[in-house]
Amino acid sequence: MATPQLKGGNDLQAPEEKTALTHQHSDEERQQEVTADLDATVWKPRATAAREVAEKPSGTDLARDE
Repeated sequence: MATPQLKGGNDLQAPEEKTALTHQHSDEERQQEVTADLDATVWKPRATAAREVAEKPSGTDLARDE
């Protein structure tokens, strides 16, 4: 049985795998673009969310009125 395919590749491949393969086989300029996109879409939002969680009192803090 043939693997279902979309134009340009296997549709069963995870998006992060496609990104990794594109990054691995691209020139330096494209790698910098991909890295900047990852920074903007993944790492910055995660850092913001982590800061927001760290600033909120925990259940223990609330129970102790801290």
